[in-house]
Amino acid sequence: ARERTVENERIEAIVQTEAGEQTLNLLTFAEGKYLEYLLAPEVLGAFRQNLVPAQVAGRSFLRHRISPLFGWGQLWKRMLDIIVATVVLLLGSPLFAGRKIGTRLMATGPDAAVFWKYEFKSATGWLRYFPEFLNVFYGEMSLVGPRPRSPKERDALSLHERRRLVVKPGIFGPWQLERLRGSADPHDLAREVELDTRYIFTWSFGKDLLLLLRSALALFTRKA
Repeated sequence: ARERTVENERIEAIVQTEAGEQTLNLLTFAEGKYLEYLLAPEVLGAFRQNLVPAQVAGRSFLRHRISPLFGWGQLWKRMLDIIVATVVLLLGSPLFAGRKIGTRLMATGPDAAVFWKYEFKSATGWLRYFPEFLNVFYGEMSLVGPRPRSPKERDALSLHERRRLVVKPGIFGPWQLERLRGSADPHDLAREVELDTRYIFTWSFGKDLLLLLRSALALFTRKA
């Protein structure tokens, strides 16, 4: 119902003026729909990151800044995805010879959306990432972004943890880079959410290029 209301009424922002139990729900919903979120100072809630002062109709609010990815950033990111995925798939097409490709149902976004992620049924090392470039080419994933989770894993996340799902899942990212370097605890969900959320709200085209370069270096120099 909320999704239809946003589309039908062409809502551009959510303004909350009273405290309530739905603060987290509203903020997560706003992020998932790329809407601004205006928070009255007395309603602090649990999300304080990226809150900046704002004046609307003579009243003071705290504005939750939208990620740079929501807007022109998406266009630049998508262009990079298409170019790199096309080149990688063309150059690496022999890798598909004799290999069976399977699919796994994965979650995308904080709500109920899903997609099928491609993967080799048997592969080790960096090869296991290769079929995901097909998902990038088709627009279901991005080169850089939070790693995708299964629908069951997504459903188990708290509202705060689902903030990392408001952008397309990616092959590489800050959390994946720490994993590739062997410096991350694979079970440290708090650290994963922290790095992914910071990436989303401080995104820049240059940071994506740097993450790709560092990830490629870590991927091809790590021990199998």
